[in-house]
Amino acid sequence: MLACRNAEAHLGGQLEALAAQECDLPWELVVSDNGSTDRSLAIVREYRDRLPRLVVVDSSARRGPAAARNDGVRAAGGSLIVFCDTDDVVGPGWLAGVRHRVPAP
Repeated sequence: MLACRNAEAHLGGQLEALAAQECDLPWELVVSDNGSTDRSLAIVREYRDRLPRLVVVDSSARRGPAAARNDGVRAAGGSLIVFCDTDDVVGPGWLAGVRHRVPAP
């Protein structure tokens, strides 16, 4: 789950890292946009082909990262949710590593 608002400066790096994840389990990326006025949504759309299970949520009704995360969680289809930030760049094994630390549902 990735909450964002006006994250144009860093978002591409994080999406690139997420698209390159080495994880053999199916997973989705929920991007919850909290009212961006920059190119954030356009950047997210550029990754639709590389992140086929990409879900974009409009979380602009209530501002703030907590509201954006809550809206994103409600839109998620999985039973295990992990969070990352737009100004981070996860490593290639990040998602698989998180999964191996959590008991199977």
